[in-house]
Amino acid sequence: WLLNMVENILSVTKIQDDNRTLNKSSEPLEEIMSDSVHRVKRRIPDANIKITLPDEFVLVPMDALLIEQVIINLLDNAPKRSHSKKPIELYATIEPKTVTVYVKDYGIGISNDKKDEIFKSYTRRNNSPDRDKGMGIGLSICKAIVNAHNGEITARNLTEGAEFCFTIPKEEIHH
Repeated sequence: WLLNMVENILSVTKIQDDNRTLNKSSEPLEEIMSDSVHRVKRRIPDANIKITLPDEFVLVPMDALLIEQVIINLLDNAPKRSHSKKPIELYATIEPKTVTVYVKDYGIGISNDKKDEIFKSYTRRNNSPDRDKGMGIGLSICKAIVNAHNGEITARNLTEGAEFCFTIPKEEIHH
């Protein structure tokens, strides 16, 4: 838990530091996805994750460590928040100008009162009887990282469970 917290704090510090830019390079998406699953499995050996790698080889300009942190945060949250024993699914879709990475669970979904604040900064509900119900900083860091990559992150409820996804451009955007 402490290692994950430190990684998240370092990630957000890197993004918020005005003197630094993202260390982007063209990275193979399937390698980033696989590495993320391996890191989660080292921390949570019994994590039940089904990964489906893209059919095509695709290089995406990204800061690999930061995008890996996004995937790790989403994979780490899924079993904790979903309360499901079914596998967490990790997969991606490739479009002409973007790639989208999905993390899908088959649990209880996102409660309506949390939908609007799910990607906001850390908020702990003191009146909550369950410590696990605090929002944490993981999703707000995911949003900051994806935004720094000129992308977008969303969450939605499905018929069974929830799906988090983020989209980033396949080509560098210059301002």
